[in-house]
Amino acid sequence: MPVLWLYNLLILIFFTKMKTIKTINNTIRILFVYILVLSLIALMPAICKGQYYENKITPKEKVFVKKMPSKKKLWIFVMAGQSNMEGRGKIEPQDTLINKRIIYLDENQNWCYAKEPLHTYSKLYDLDCGKAFAETILENVPRNVTIGLIPCAVGGTSVEEWLNDDKRRGVCLYSNFKNKVEIAQKSGKIKGILWHQGESDSSHKERRESYTKNLEKLINLFRKDIGNDKLPFVMGEICIFKDLEPEKKENRKSINTSLHAVNRDFTGTGIIYTQDLNHRGDILHFETLSVREMGIRFAKMMIDLL
Repeated sequence: MPVLWLYNLLILIFFTKMKTIKTINNTIRILFVYILVLSLIALMPAICKGQYYENKITPKEKVFVKKMPSKKKLWIFVMAGQSNMEGRGKIEPQDTLINKRIIYLDENQNWCYAKEPLHTYSKLYDLDCGKAFAETILENVPRNVTIGLIPCAVGGTSVEEWLNDDKRRGVCLYSNFKNKVEIAQKSGKIKGILWHQGESDSSHKERRESYTKNLEKLINLFRKDIGNDKLPFVMGEICIFKDLEPEKKENRKSINTSLHAVNRDFTGTGIIYTQDLNHRGDILHFETLSVREMGIRFAKMMIDLL
């Protein structure tokens, strides 16, 4: 980028001096202006690159839904768990495009057309799997159906904190879920819950040992408050990345064993495979393509349960 700036500066200096020469041809002067403009255009991607990789490609403003679909035609899905459901992928321009058949309930309880980022509790404004999930669902439902998303995931949370309604990132976990569900049910029908969580619990022996029991309690509580004891509940494995330390691999395997046990013991549940997905360099969070793939897998499993 410094080379391009130097090039641009030289053109400016040269053009300024050229203006003092009375014999300069106006055509040549216009040509230099044209070169100057082109060089500035060429610099723009480099100027914006830092912003892009800090996930600053976000919608300038929310687009609120003015006319809601009929209640029967709005299928609503809850996104709950911790950071890999909240999303840590890099947002790209395609993720900010509107599909008027995909809406979400924002942090102020307003229905908006879905643009990433959907989750804002951690103030990181990253990519989650919501839009990829909704787009895949739309391919398999009647054309008059609209998908509604309720983003509730909060990074760094344990299943016990969800049960205890602990306050994290400025929100009480279970109360936030319950309030959003109550508002959403006035506009449509809750069709299912997506759950990705467990990395926090994997680091603590007591939490690992109680994970199956606690998650079963939480599923029953979710279903009770939504009013459907067979509500589809799809879980995602936590990924055991190959470059993890051996002890951490074993700890995460323990959580996945619990997730599969819950899936085996409960009706109306499903679990998606994630061991072939990639992290973003921190051996913890899924990178952009993997986030989208996770959304697709969640959708395919959910469709089987609907």
